Amino acid sequence: MLRRIGVGVGMVVAAVIANGFLSDVRKISMTYDLAYFVRNCPAIPTEHREEISKHILADAEFDGTLYIYENDPASATAKAFEAGFRGRMSEFLCAPGLGCLLPPALSADCTAAGT
Repeated sequence: MLRRIGVGVGMVVAAVIANGFLSDVRKISMTYDLAYFVRNCPAIPTEHREEISKHILADAEFDGTLYIYENDPASATAKAFEAGFRGRMSEFLCAPGLGCLLPPALSADCTAAGT
C-alpha cells in the first residue's frame, strides 16, 4: 500500500518538475525564435519588427510550438498567418546565452512575401 502511494507521489513530483523545465525551455526558445522571425520572415511589416512580441502569438501543443503572426492583435483580421513552427525536440536544443542549434521552420506564408 505504501509502495503504491510512494509511486503516485513520485509521479506527481516528476510531472511538476518536468512542467517547470518545459516552461523554461519554451521561454528560452521563444526568445530566440522571435528574433529569428524578425530577421528571416519578409512577410512581417517593417514597422512591426521592433515590437514583434506584440504580433506573434505562440500556441504551445504537445508536439511543438506554432507561431502565428497577427497584424492587429486587438481584432481578428484577415492578415493573420502562420509564421513558423518549432518541434518539441528542437526546443531542447536551445540554451540561454547560446541560442538554438536549429531554427524554427518558417511557413510558406512567411517566406512568400520575399519572393
